[in-house]
Amino acid sequence: FCSRELTSYRQIFEGAELAKLDKTERRYPWIKRRLRTNEEVWKIFPPSWHVAYLLCIQFCKLTRAQLVEILDNLREKPDVGTLLLALQRTLEFEEELAEKFGGGTCNREIGSDMEEIDKGQNNSQTLSDIRRKYEKKLGAHQGSGNEEKDGHKDLLVPGAGFNFRGIISSCFEPHLTVYVELEGKTLMENLEKLVQEETWDIEE
Repeated sequence: FCSRELTSYRQIFEGAELAKLDKTERRYPWIKRRLRTNEEVWKIFPPSWHVAYLLCIQFCKLTRAQLVEILDNLREKPDVGTLLLALQRTLEFEEELAEKFGGGTCNREIGSDMEEIDKGQNNSQTLSDIRRKYEKKLGAHQGSGNEEKDGHKDLLVPGAGFNFRGIISSCFEPHLTVYVELEGKTLMENLEKLVQEETWDIEE
């Protein structure tokens, strides 16, 4: 059922026009409209089926797969502004799902990761920390191998432990180096400008 519901989404956003990083923010309104327009129709299903919840999980997994492909196939480094906007819209969407369906940690860990980068911490250390945090978050919502064999029983009920935070946005992490590099370059340019403009008073 979920796969069929997402058929049009898959076709639309795999097309040449929308299969682009700068079109990322148009993805999330699509599923929101789908949830709104079908809310009454889906009431024919037993509540225990959690149709909207499971559909959102599949949507996130599909979206992540498509974004990974887009990012990996870029011929040049992504534009920093475009990358950060796509990431921000993704973080906002994940937060909405987390609040709607519950489950997962209540801390905005990924948002905190971005704040750490903004504060200008050591580049390699920051990215390393982000990677470790993502691994923990991904491990939380992927579950153990035995749980997967049991048909993802832990994912069948909203609030049962699935963490929407990071399910899509984690795919941006390997590409954040362009942002860190830009920040470093800007910092050095400002420092050089400051040194050039500085007037040194020589004590007599």
